[in-house]
Amino acid sequence: MHTLHHIAVQAESPEQAFDAVKEALQSDQSFNNWSDWHVLGGGRWHSNGDYQYEDDPSDVICFKDNNEMFFKIVSNALLRRQGHLLDLIQCMKENPESTLYRVRQKFMKTEVWPNPLIEKEEINMSLHYLSRMTDLLVDKYSSESGVYDLTERTADVRWLRQRLLDEDICNKQYLVPVDFHF
Repeated sequence: MHTLHHIAVQAESPEQAFDAVKEALQSDQSFNNWSDWHVLGGGRWHSNGDYQYEDDPSDVICFKDNNEMFFKIVSNALLRRQGHLLDLIQCMKENPESTLYRVRQKFMKTEVWPNPLIEKEEINMSLHYLSRMTDLLVDKYSSESGVYDLTERTADVRWLRQRLLDEDICNKQYLVPVDFHF
């Protein structure tokens, strides 16, 4: 699957922003441990289809040049996160046999661990849903984040918002689109 993310970074130019993201993706495995490959510049979402499989900085967005688009991209990413969270909650509701409460009930019926009464799939799905929900709630960077603040090394956008309110540095804020495959 593919997902379009925007990496926020403070830089002096679009090229410097692009290079900072490129370097981070090449050198820091903890930053992006959920994707097996990527295309910087937007990939399949690039404004020029000729760059679908090539890194290209031409779609980097600077806050000073297009603050409306900048805000729209970040806001849409946050709305998608909220949608992912609601979808996960719905999955938990629709699968009562896989809820942690049900697993706990079964576990309490025996003193043996691992508990033979608990189906492995029940535990795996419960923990999977819970883990993904927790990742979203604590702003852990994942395929569902949509935006990442490279300057502060977090998927939490409050630091980016603070930089956008600072007149001295707001014009040095960039969004670098990245097409991630996972």
